[in-house]
Amino acid sequence: MIERRRFHRFEDVPVRVRLRKEECFASIDAEIKDISIGGIKIRTDEVINIYDFYDLKICFHGCSEPEGIAAKAKVWRIEPDTEKNNDISRFAALEFVSFEEGDRRIFTKFLAGFLMGSGTEVV
Repeated sequence: MIERRRFHRFEDVPVRVRLRKEECFASIDAEIKDISIGGIKIRTDEVINIYDFYDLKICFHGCSEPEGIAAKAKVWRIEPDTEKNNDISRFAALEFVSFEEGDRRIFTKFLAGFLMGSGTEVV
């Protein structure tokens, strides 16, 4: 299998993510499996369809809900959750397609800090 990733993936990153499907009011809280500057892999029990677009709110450790960064992402892959081994849970890989003004810089700085060992400093 050919590796197509262009960005380093981080696991066990202290962030939370909330997804909201475009033109929908309900939101989904999901568990993050890994994250990179290019996208995010989540675990959820909710129905998520491939190629759907979602508005994301990504909150770093210690931030309150209105804070954090906003991004738009597209679902590229859905896989069964073989770790939980049930018929409900699944993994979804989402690619970031855009960030709110200035948020990509904050997000990149956070991941760079995590790579350097601090993982919590966002300026």
